[in-house]
Amino acid sequence: MRNKAILILIGFLVMIGLICFFWGNSIITRVLENTLQAIISAKVEIEGFRLNPFKLAVQMESIQITNPADTWKNIIAANKISFKLAPGPLFEGKKVIDEIVVEDLIFNGKRRTDGKLKKKVSPKSTEKKQSKLSRAIATMPILKPETIADNLNLEKIIASYQFKTDLSAAKIKSELAAYQQKWDANLEELNDIKVEIEGLDDKIAKLKKPNNLMGINEQLDLVKEIRDAAEKIQTELQTANDQFQKDNQALEDAIKGLKEEAEVDYQALLALAKLPDIGNINYAEALLGKTMFKASSVIFNVIGYLQKSLPAKGDHPPKAKPTRGGQNIVFPGRKTYPRFLIKKIAVSGKGTPDSSMDGFYVNGIVTGITSEPPIYGLPMTTALFAQTPNQTLLRLDGELNHVTPEFKDKINLTLKGLPLPQLDLSDSKYLPSKILSGRAEINAVAKMDPDLMKLEVLITADNIKTDFSGNPEPDDLISEIVQNTLVNLNQVTVDYQLEQIKDQLEMKISSNLNQIISNRLQETVGEKVTGFTRELRAEVDAKLLKEEKSLDAVKQRYQQTVDAKLNEFQARINLEEQK
Repeated sequence: MRNKAILILIGFLVMIGLICFFWGNSIITRVLENTLQAIISAKVEIEGFRLNPFKLAVQMESIQITNPADTWKNIIAANKISFKLAPGPLFEGKKVIDEIVVEDLIFNGKRRTDGKLKKKVSPKSTEKKQSKLSRAIATMPILKPETIADNLNLEKIIASYQFKTDLSAAKIKSELAAYQQKWDANLEELNDIKVEIEGLDDKIAKLKKPNNLMGINEQLDLVKEIRDAAEKIQTELQTANDQFQKDNQALEDAIKGLKEEAEVDYQALLALAKLPDIGNINYAEALLGKTMFKASSVIFNVIGYLQKSLPAKGDHPPKAKPTRGGQNIVFPGRKTYPRFLIKKIAVSGKGTPDSSMDGFYVNGIVTGITSEPPIYGLPMTTALFAQTPNQTLLRLDGELNHVTPEFKDKINLTLKGLPLPQLDLSDSKYLPSKILSGRAEINAVAKMDPDLMKLEVLITADNIKTDFSGNPEPDDLISEIVQNTLVNLNQVTVDYQLEQIKDQLEMKISSNLNQIISNRLQETVGEKVTGFTRELRAEVDAKLLKEEKSLDAVKQRYQQTVDAKLNEFQARINLEEQK
C-alpha cells in the first residue's frame, strides 16, 4: 500500500513538473502581463519569456507597454531583458534580484495593433473618477454673429431685469430701520443712568470728614456704595456699547456683501445678452484641459500604485523584552532581505547606423525596487537619459523614499526638442487635425507625501504650424478665431498644475493662449461686445455705488448719534469717578 502511495506521489510530481516545463513560461508571462496591465490600464505584451529554474535565470525577448493616452503607441518597448535570482534568499521565501539588464529600449514607438484593453470601464467608475475634480473643466463658449446686434440693447435688458442689488439694499434698509427702533428704545433705557449718576452726586455730597469711629464706618460704607454704583453704571454702558458695535458690524458686513450681489447681477445680465465675457475665459483649459487631465490621471494612478506597493511600515512585531531584567545578545548573522527586492536595473540602447533608429541612445539606472523599504533601508532611485533619432532629449530622475512613514517623493522629467507633428490631438473641433511643424520643451515635477500628490508641468512650444483640413467649418465667431489663431503661432506656454489632497483634485491651467485669443476676439468683434460689457459693468457698478453711499450715510448718521449719547454718559461717569 505504501509503495502504491509513493508511486502515485511520484507520478503527480512528474505531471506537475511537465506542466511547468511546457506551460510554466506561458503562465508566468500571462501573470506578468495582467499585473502590468492593471497598473497601466492598457495592453502589455511580453514575448519570449524563458525561466531557467536550474540557473535561476530569466530572459525576455521583448516587452511592449502601451501608452494609455494613445493606444496606437508604446510608452516603452524593450528587447533583450535578462536577470538572475539570488539563490540564498529563496530559501527564506524571498525574491532578490541583483541586477536586471535591459537592452534596446525604445520610447513612444508606433504599434502595429491597437493596445486598448477589451475590457470596458463601467459608466459608474468613469463617473466616479470625473467627480473627483472639484470643479468642471472650462468649455468653449459660442458667439453667433447674427445674434450680436439683437442682444446688445442694454436698456432693453435692464428694463426686464430685477436687480439683486436693489433687493438686498431694500432688505438692509429694513434691517437698519429695525436697528434704529431697537437702539432708540435702548437709549431711552439708558436715560435712567442719568438718575443713577445724579444719585451718585447726592451720595458724594454726603462725604465729609468723620469725627469719631462710628463716623469713619459710616463714611467707608458710603464710599463702598458709591463705588459699587459706579461700577454697575460702567458695566451697563460697556454692555450697551459692545452690543451696538456688534449690530453696527453686522450692518457693515451686509453693506459690503452688496458687491457679491452686484457681481451676480452682472453675470445674470451678461447671460441675458447671451454674450461671454471674452476677457475672462480660460481658452487654454477649454482646449487642452480634458486631454491633460486624462494624461495626468494616468500618472497619478501609477504613482498611487507605486506608493501602495512601497509600504513605509514593516510587518514585524516588536521584540519581546527579556525576562528577569536580562539582556538580549545579538550575534552577527546573515543579511536580512525584503520579501522582494531588485537592487538595480541597468538600461541601455543604441540605434543601428543607417537605419530609422540611427542616432538613438539611452542609458539609465533604477535602484532599490522593493516591497519592504524599511528593511532594505534605501530609497528607490531612478536616473535615465535618452536621445531619439530626431534629437529629442529625455531626462528622468527621481527618488521614492519610503524608508520612514513621513516620505517625500519627487520625480523630475525634462523633454527638449520634442517634435509636435508626432503628437496626436483629441477629436475636438477646436483643435487642428494635425500639427505640421513645431518643437516643444516640457519640464514636469511630481511631488508626493502622505497627504498630497502634486504635478507641475511647464510646456514651451515654438514655431507651431497646424492644419485644420478635414475639420468642420466653424459655425461661430469664437471657433473661427480659435482656428485662425492656432494655424500659426510663434510661441505658446502652458503652465499646468494638478493637485490631489485625499480624494479631491484641483486643476489649474494658465497660458499665453488666453491673451492671444482674447486679443484677436476683441479685434474681430470690435467695440460692440467689449463696449457692451464695459457699459454693463459701469451700470452695475453705478447702482452698487449709489446703494452703498445711501446705506453708509444713514448708518454713519445714526452711529454718530448713538456714539455721542454713549460718550456723554461715559464722560459723566469719568467725572464722578474723579470726584
